[in-house]
Amino acid sequence: MIKNYFKTTLRNLWKNKAYSSINILGLAIGLASFLVILLYLNHELSYDRWDPELEKVYKVSERGEEDIFETTRAPLAALLRENATQVQSATSIMAGGSFELPLSVGDRQYYQGNTLSADSLFFRVFPYTFLQGDALTALDRPNAMVISDRVAAKLFGSEDPIGKTIRVFNSFDCEVTGILQTPDKPSHLAVDLVYRAPFEKSNFHWSNQSFQTYIKTKQPLPVAGIERIVDELYYNHRIKENEGLSYQAFRDAGHQAGLFVDAVQDLHNF
Repeated sequence: MIKNYFKTTLRNLWKNKAYSSINILGLAIGLASFLVILLYLNHELSYDRWDPELEKVYKVSERGEEDIFETTRAPLAALLRENATQVQSATSIMAGGSFELPLSVGDRQYYQGNTLSADSLFFRVFPYTFLQGDALTALDRPNAMVISDRVAAKLFGSEDPIGKTIRVFNSFDCEVTGILQTPDKPSHLAVDLVYRAPFEKSNFHWSNQSFQTYIKTKQPLPVAGIERIVDELYYNHRIKENEGLSYQAFRDAGHQAGLFVDAVQDLHNF
């Protein structure tokens, strides 16, 4: 019976070769398109999902008159960390973006992408897996540097990188204090190298708006809730003295103090 059905199908296909070819081609294109879209969505929705506590991590930006700026005042992370009881930790970073950082090891020179400078608490907000070193102390001192396993292989081959010196910008030396495992999922903040700049203290003043601020809360909170908490704190610390109004009166008058919050788990999808 099945053999007869098969023969009949082949006979009909052969009789209507042009029509059948179009149908088969359309079906093949449809299936291929579906698979490509499925793979694309799987990749896009996997951003930052390597972090088991992703739902607690938020990015804080500054709101201008017309725009939202992703960079914030340098001391903002410390202000939020020390005064907002809902905040477990906060970090200030300067991401390199597409810039390739000039490095040298001995007389060998390299250019490395996916780099950023950060304060000592970066790995308390972003819990990368460490293959060597201690995530909680790796950036405790200026000139400390953490590199990924693939950068370690690139710069040092099979040698142990811990304690080795890497020169940055042909200007200052950093000591490798940790090796992190490259995540198997993509991240909005791609990281292959993190270092503590030796001049960071001189940069931490309120007129410096060149840092990105991330916070990690003790429990997951609605974005609107954490935004109001940090916005009110910022208002009371930076604006209230000039305005002479309570935060609620300031908001009732149609103003906002200037902070905007995004959940990191949603950043790549906007």
